[in-house]
Amino acid sequence: MKLTFQHIITENIRENSKLENAIFKFLKRKEVWQYDGKYGDDPNWYKSNTEVANEVASVFGLDDWDAMFFTFKWLVKHGQDPLDDGGSDREIQNWIKATDDGYQFLQDTGWWDKYFRPYEFSDIVEKGKGKNKQKFIHADSYHDFKPLFDHDWLSDIVLDDGYEEIFGWHNYPLEEIWDSVDDTGLQAIIEALPSYAPKDREIYVPESFEEITDDGDDRVPMDKRFINFIKDGDTSSLLYDLIEESGDFDALKHDMINYYNIAYNDAAHSEIFNKAMSELESFFGEKPKWVTVAGPDKDTVLNMVEIPIKEEDYNDLYRKWMKNFSDFPEHSYSEYIDSWAEVLDNDGDKLQLPYMDHYYPDHNMVNDYFNDSLQNNLYGSN
Repeated sequence: MKLTFQHIITENIRENSKLENAIFKFLKRKEVWQYDGKYGDDPNWYKSNTEVANEVASVFGLDDWDAMFFTFKWLVKHGQDPLDDGGSDREIQNWIKATDDGYQFLQDTGWWDKYFRPYEFSDIVEKGKGKNKQKFIHADSYHDFKPLFDHDWLSDIVLDDGYEEIFGWHNYPLEEIWDSVDDTGLQAIIEALPSYAPKDREIYVPESFEEITDDGDDRVPMDKRFINFIKDGDTSSLLYDLIEESGDFDALKHDMINYYNIAYNDAAHSEIFNKAMSELESFFGEKPKWVTVAGPDKDTVLNMVEIPIKEEDYNDLYRKWMKNFSDFPEHSYSEYIDSWAEVLDNDGDKLQLPYMDHYYPDHNMVNDYFNDSLQNNLYGSN
């Protein structure tokens, strides 16, 4: 008569101690593991673990996966590692491919505490000893974290060691960028005017300068009187009229447009980079930082990007990986970062950067970069 415990089990079958004790008692019998020779089999031959699990399912009226759970747990308890090929894909799939949570399967059967040995990912180092031992990600640059982000080309640009513009060059009208010029920018423009003036220092001026022009003449010399007139009047308005309407300062206008383009890109770089660092901090618990580590010899040091990793977060990679795949992450990747990238990609949960269709960098940041550039880069302004 088939023995079944279904009528006495009200909780999770795998947590029922009576059923477990009965199965473990059954598995202690030598004949369960050996062929009986009835069908020409050698009685000295042992059955496979899977065959024994199938017998447990038949005898106790369990589904295949509960039977495999108890068989796996019995083997672990008696000092046998069912993943005896070092956790090969085939062995793992045989045991846990149909379970909802492979990591929890290995935890509940006792395998994790008894047989798990952390893989030494190439981008993970350990510092300290005993209770103070801690894992750290070491990366050559921020760009190594690119696989974790959803926006491929943008993360490539923002995290790269080099510099590439996010936005192409745009011929902004002077009127559009003029509102971004602050008092320090105006002063820088005034100081740079002589460097952009024609060699003869004769300037064609707009009507707003008529107070210092002779009747019928729209040219004035670039001298102290000319500069003081700008400083003492409505400086911003006069400079705008001069640069916009006088062809003598087309080079200055072109430079200002260039610097605004650069400021716009720099502000976007800075803002999106900070967003990327915040995403990494939210994911790992801390922002990456540059550290100095020993090189291959005593006279060499290396600069690396470092993030500390908590042990529970390290194990969390395995827990989430095994919900998606029937193996261990190190079977696919040699790096911790790439393993996480695969999990996030599979879950549709990669780290987020702004979508650029409706993105504009912070206007105040653009203004700050722009006016710094006017101070530092206009001819004669520094």
